[in-house]
Amino acid sequence: MTSDDLIKRPIHYFEPFDHIEGPKEGESIRVAASLQHFSATMQKIIDGISPVEIKRIGGAGNKCNNLAIGNVDCYLHPSPGLKFWDLCAPESLMKGMGGYGTDFKGERIKYVVGADPNLKGLILAKNPTWHKTITERLGDEITNIYNSVFNKAPKVIPVAPQTAPVVEAVPVEAAPETVVAVPVAPVEEVKVTEPKAETK
Repeated sequence: MTSDDLIKRPIHYFEPFDHIEGPKEGESIRVAASLQHFSATMQKIIDGISPVEIKRIGGAGNKCNNLAIGNVDCYLHPSPGLKFWDLCAPESLMKGMGGYGTDFKGERIKYVVGADPNLKGLILAKNPTWHKTITERLGDEITNIYNSVFNKAPKVIPVAPQTAPVVEAVPVEAAPETVVAVPVAPVEEVKVTEPKAETK
């Protein structure tokens, strides 16, 4: 396509989403899903919200774009990997159009400076009604996914506080080119006493 062809293309404006409209009885939910990361967790979601029509689309911004132009009804990402910088611009546009999104903990997406940039998954729909339908169909599976995928407690290995010994390099007489580390006696501890308060 030449630059002249691009200029001649008709302009299509994004329209805000209908805030009331929801899926009709038996209507398939068109889901934007990852091209690369189609997991067993995603299959559970598909089974939970069926009937569905899966659209395999690459990139967070591209999925949001397909939501904006009406090719899909929602964008679901039930696995780690999404970060603030992947989603902040396109998800903000979706909010501006009336879209509604949460993570798998059920919290609205926030972009807080200094916070952990890893999102706890994403359920982004074209309005609150669609979002509610999806979460109701999933039921307890949302909590199960959150607990099994995002809420894993890191392994904490307790370490006793230690002071590294001070070492000094000392050459070995038998082999002058060899150096061994020998502990050096600690510096004598100095005790500081508080001055006694004056009594009148």
